Amino acid sequence: MGQATALRRIFFKIKIDGPNQEMFLKIFAMVARKKKMALDERSLVHLLKTKYPTINMNFANYQPTFLIDQMIAVCDFERIPYQMTPDLID
Repeated sequence: MGQATALRRIFFKIKIDGPNQEMFLKIFAMVARKKKMALDERSLVHLLKTKYPTINMNFANYQPTFLIDQMIAVCDFERIPYQMTPDLID
């Protein structure tokens, strides 16, 4: 089933815009705290100055969870304590 077909079957479609940068950072902090990942200012600056301009600063509500889960997965694989670094952000 194609995307257009799936969308036709959904009766109510509501467009939800992504958060602004301030709300994105609040969500990021909340998710990090919940997942026991210490926030690292240098990593967040790297994310906002290096990565998000490449996608026109389009923030989405799911991104903090996705990014933090990826960092946790790498830390688990490497058997290192949970940490947030620019390298892990990349």
